[in-house]
Amino acid sequence: DSRKDEYCFFSLELVWQAVCNEIADHVNPYLVILPVLENWADVLVFQNSWINYDVLTYPGAGFYKDPYGRVWLRGCVKSGSANGIFYLPSGYRPALQERFAAVESGGFAEISVAPSGLVSRLSGSNLQLHLSGISFRV
Repeated sequence: DSRKDEYCFFSLELVWQAVCNEIADHVNPYLVILPVLENWADVLVFQNSWINYDVLTYPGAGFYKDPYGRVWLRGCVKSGSANGIFYLPSGYRPALQERFAAVESGGFAEISVAPSGLVSRLSGSNLQLHLSGISFRV
């Protein structure tokens, strides 16, 4: 009987509406769903003899991209023989060169992040160079 099928369909629609209304009545309008953050990626390959500073005291060099498209650097490095420290992978590189002030042993340093992904020390000591807090949009 075709009327029986229509009645069942209509009844399921009413049940569905009732369920949706019940859920809507109990949803907190101030509920904020936080995005999942990716984990820090450790720098595995350094350039020009740079290495992590004491990893028991400071985090090793690393990076991650937040849900808003901002790349963050962290860590403390030392002992480089030239300015290039490491390369960021594709997807973590700025469109144009970015420059930042950073803390180094005894003062301040200037750090550059190039579109090629190369993170470099432009000025400052190679004894203890802090990358934490450097961030830029990609």
